[in-house]
Amino acid sequence: MREQVVSPIIRMVTFLLGFLALSLPAIAGSPTVLILDSQSGDYIGGGQNRKLTPARGTFEVSAGTADGAHISYNGGAAEWWYLDFTPPPGKSFGIGEYDNAYRYPFNAGRPGLDVSGDGRGCNTLTGRFVVSDFVVDNATGKVKRLAIDFEQHCEGGSAALFGSFRYNSDIPLTPTVSVGRAVARKGSAGTSDGQVVVGLSMPSKTPISVHFTTVDGTAIHGRDYLATSGVVRFPPGETVQYATVPIVGNRVSRGATSFSVKLFGPSGTTIVVPKGGITIQDPNGPVNALWMNSPSGDYIGGGVSQLITDQDGAFRVQGTANGLQVDVDNPDNWTLDFFAPSGQPLVPRTYKNAQRYPFQSPKLPGLSVDGAGRGCNTLSGSFNVNAYDIFNNGTISGFSADFLQRCEGSGPALAGAIRYNAPLQQFSVTNAVIRGAVAVFFVTLNPASSTEQQVSFRTVGWSAVEGIDFRSVNKTLVFEPGEKVKMVYVPIYPKSAAGKVFYGQISTPGVMPVWVDIGAARL
Repeated sequence: MREQVVSPIIRMVTFLLGFLALSLPAIAGSPTVLILDSQSGDYIGGGQNRKLTPARGTFEVSAGTADGAHISYNGGAAEWWYLDFTPPPGKSFGIGEYDNAYRYPFNAGRPGLDVSGDGRGCNTLTGRFVVSDFVVDNATGKVKRLAIDFEQHCEGGSAALFGSFRYNSDIPLTPTVSVGRAVARKGSAGTSDGQVVVGLSMPSKTPISVHFTTVDGTAIHGRDYLATSGVVRFPPGETVQYATVPIVGNRVSRGATSFSVKLFGPSGTTIVVPKGGITIQDPNGPVNALWMNSPSGDYIGGGVSQLITDQDGAFRVQGTANGLQVDVDNPDNWTLDFFAPSGQPLVPRTYKNAQRYPFQSPKLPGLSVDGAGRGCNTLSGSFNVNAYDIFNNGTISGFSADFLQRCEGSGPALAGAIRYNAPLQQFSVTNAVIRGAVAVFFVTLNPASSTEQQVSFRTVGWSAVEGIDFRSVNKTLVFEPGEKVKMVYVPIYPKSAAGKVFYGQISTPGVMPVWVDIGAARL
C-alpha cells in the first residue's frame, strides 16, 4: 500500500479554503472528542484505538451545507489527523446516513470520505458515515454542534477504521441506528427488490434490533411498491443490514417516484436518523443512463458489464448539429463522442466505419468512449443514433445511441448504450413466484425488439444451496422479434426449508442493456 505523505500545512490550506475555520478549545461542558477504533488489518489506524481531545492537541473544523465537514487534529510531532465528509456533488450536507462513499475529493457522483493521518492515507477507499447532529450559526457561519460517525475501508479491504467525532453534541458515543436513502430500478413485470441500508454507527458487542415500515410519497403502495414492515437485526460486530421492499414492475411510464422507510421500536440502541427513502427509477420514461458490456480482453471496459444512471453521477451534454459529447461525472469520469462525417448533421441512422474522434478522416464518422483513466490510441467501430434532439441555440433535449468500439482496430468490442433524457429498451428479471415445487422467474424485454435478442439466465445460491434446496439452471433465452416475456422454471426439492433464498441472474452478450439483473426466490 502506498504511503501518503502530505504536508500538514498544504492539507490545512487546501481544506480551509472557502470555509470559516473554528479553533476548538477544551470548553467545560462542551466536549470535543475524536475516537478512532481500528480493526486488525486496517492500514490507516494500524489496529489501534485512540481517544483524542483538546487536552492533547488542537482541533480545527469547518462545515457548511454545500461543502460538508472538514476536520483536522494536530497533536504536534506526535500525531495529526485529517477527516473529510462531503455530500454527493449538488446535494446538501446535513443530518442523514451517507452510504457508498468514495475517497474525497475523487468522489464524483458519490458522498466523499477521507480519514488519514500520521503519513498514512488510502489510494482508494469505500465507506459510509452518519451525520446525527449539525448546527451552524447563520450569522457567523461558525459550527455550533456536530456529530459524525464513520466506517472506512482502504483498497477494498474488509478491515475497517471506525470512528466518531463530537463537538458540543449530546449524541451518545455508543452504537446508534440510522436509515439511509437508496435507488431501486423498476422492472417490467412482477416485483424486484428495493433495499435501503439500515446501519449502526459502530459495532456492538450485544445484539441490536429495530423495526421499520414504509410510508407513501410520490410512490404509492400497491401501485409502485408493496407496503412492508419488518425487523432489522444486527448480530454482534455487524454494522450494516438492509430493509427490503418489493418494487412493482410494469410497462407504464410513471417517471421517478419515491417513498419513505421509517424506523421505530429500537432494542439495545437509539435512533438518530429515523427516516430515509427509496427512489424508484423508471426506464419506460426519459432517463439518463450509460450501459457498457465489456468482454474479456476489452481494454476500455475492463471486461465487466456496468449500468450507470444519474443516481451515480451527473450527465452533461454539449454539441452541434454535427455531433455531441456526453460526460458522465462519476468516479470513473466517462466521456463519449458521437460525430457524423465532416459537414454532415448527426441524424437517426447507423454510422459504420467510425474512427477515433477527433482524429477520424473527414469522410468518416467519429466515435470515442473512454474513462477510468483508459482510452484507445486508435479505434474502429460503429454506432446507431436512435434520436438526437437539438435546438438552434445548441441546447440538447434528448439523445439515444447504441455503439460498438474496438481499441487499436481489433480484438473484443466494447458494446454499449447511452441515453440522455430518453427511454431505455432493456432486459429485466423479476423475483420468483413459488408454485408448489417450482420457482418461476419472468425475464422481460421492454419494449420488444424487431430483431432476435439473447439473454443468459443462471441460478445463484445463497441461504438456499444448489443441489440441496433447488436444481441449478443455466441457459440462454432467445427472444424472437416482437417477444416480450420468457418464463424460467427452477425445480425446488421437497426438503427445502422455508425462509431460504436463492437468486436468478441475467446477463447479455450484446448491446441490449440489462436494467434489473437479479431476482430473488424466497422459499
